[in-house]
Amino acid sequence: MAGQYGLRSVRGVLRTFDANDEKNSKLAIAADLSSAKSVNELLDQIPLRTTLERSHSFGAYRGHSISVPGVGHLDYVVTDKLAIIGVGEGVLDKMNSDAPHTPLFALDVNPAAMSHASWQGLWTQVFGQTKGAAVAAAIDTWKDAHLAIAVDGDALVVEASGNRR
Repeated sequence: MAGQYGLRSVRGVLRTFDANDEKNSKLAIAADLSSAKSVNELLDQIPLRTTLERSHSFGAYRGHSISVPGVGHLDYVVTDKLAIIGVGEGVLDKMNSDAPHTPLFALDVNPAAMSHASWQGLWTQVFGQTKGAAVAAAIDTWKDAHLAIAVDGDALVVEASGNRR
């Protein structure tokens, strides 16, 4: 189904959500596209979009920002192969400042997203029973963990961070 809309993959980040005042919510969506046609058609449905938008750079990408008083803020970049959309003022700027290098590989782990038994089953498949149990126990001590590998010029950049419980 996603293919008929020109989507090859989609990633999203929800930073904040305010059910009482949705214009204060902040989220971003990035999509790899086979065609930008459907994304452009959705953007064309925004009344007075071309009148309200202003050009803006988001890192290496040229895009646009739209701010409608009382409704909210939208930043977006659309190319033939990529769409990045941020809802909430400064979301795409913030994402760009958080990640100075475009990762070749990125992994984010949220240990609370799965039960201890699920983690132990996963790591037992990878490392065997004894080491799998030890890795699962170690994971339980973390709130989150992040790993990114990127290239900056001729340097390989490895960034790792995490927060313990």
